[in-house]
Amino acid sequence: MKLKLLAIVILLSSSATFAQIKKGQWMIGGDATFTSTKYTDNPTITELSFNPAAGYFFMDKLAGGLRVDISTASYGSGSGSATSFFGSPFLRYYFLPVAQKVNLFADASYGIGSVSATGADTKSTTLMRIMVGPSIFLNQHTALQIAPFYRRKGATDLDDKTDTFGMAIGLQIHIGPQGK
Repeated sequence: MKLKLLAIVILLSSSATFAQIKKGQWMIGGDATFTSTKYTDNPTITELSFNPAAGYFFMDKLAGGLRVDISTASYGSGSGSATSFFGSPFLRYYFLPVAQKVNLFADASYGIGSVSATGADTKSTTLMRIMVGPSIFLNQHTALQIAPFYRRKGATDLDDKTDTFGMAIGLQIHIGPQGK
């Protein structure tokens, strides 16, 4: 029992060496999302999205960068599919002290891109995404993130908007000076 308690104390006290979100560091990684929506009068829409990103910490706990959102959707009953591509600047803020193994973040992005669907013209669209969740630092450079998100896609020339709630799972690699 004493050995388990000692291991827990060492694990918790070692968090001071995990200073990954300090000014001057880079964050490279991304996340993936999966959503499936069943409509009453329409077929089920299943969407898989991959979102690579790179950011820079302009100050402790605050990073800004660029995210690329790439997704593919299929409509039930083989009635079609769609692909989308967006470039989205983002801001991310971590709420807890810098040297935490588990930290909470909020991330917001807004970008423009296009959606191409079966049997339809490619449309210019916008994408807004907000996510909040924990970042679990597995070591000094790698963090696992699990975050619920809200996303709104909308055609710029139409009043056509799609709101989605979902879960994003991803990894972030933190590189650069570790600081003290």
